[in-house]
Amino acid sequence: MGLSHSSTYHSSHIRSVTEFGPVIVEPHSEIYPRLSIEDFIGCDNETYSPQFELFVQSYQAMYDRPHTDMRSYYQVAGIHSLPWTPYDGVTGGIHEYKNETDWATGRWGGYCSHGSVLFGPWHRPYLLLIESLVINEAKKIALQYPDNEKEKYVEAANQLRFPYWDWADEKALLKGMPDVFIVAELEIKTPKGKEKVKNPLKSYTLPVDLSFPLGK
Repeated sequence: MGLSHSSTYHSSHIRSVTEFGPVIVEPHSEIYPRLSIEDFIGCDNETYSPQFELFVQSYQAMYDRPHTDMRSYYQVAGIHSLPWTPYDGVTGGIHEYKNETDWATGRWGGYCSHGSVLFGPWHRPYLLLIESLVINEAKKIALQYPDNEKEKYVEAANQLRFPYWDWADEKALLKGMPDVFIVAELEIKTPKGKEKVKNPLKSYTLPVDLSFPLGK
């Protein structure tokens, strides 16, 4: 699948609320700790392993949504970068390139505020959007577990928050990137039981070709 910064605005990538309904970010009703990824991924940890198992499945659920769905990973990740088309048709501002000298002539330039004092404030609500969508998926998946485990996973979904990775921690300096972002498969407990699943935290495969020129 080719990638190019020359990808242009294309109707097949336009976000729309008409097919799947509006995206609404619900505020958290309770406060729970945001865990270190090192604590979060411990699958032998009965406290956190249900959250981790739901987290993995929820990310995959976002990947599996139709790429035209505003709740899909493709669409939400596109707010930050590729395919550089307006999310829900919202355009304007400093990222709309129109003149002939722009390196992306005529193409929507995205929303991300890199190289700006808005970097932090912009990314915080953006991550909140992704977290909210992941939690919504987790709550649905939790209800699919057998009755003798359902309560545990429903509670895990309610407590689920995005983990963090402290790249300045001594462990990170010695070990580098945590294995959970590198391995191709993970063994987790799904509603069907113990399964080896493709690791959605390692990579994402674009569902459409973004090479230039875009197809019809």
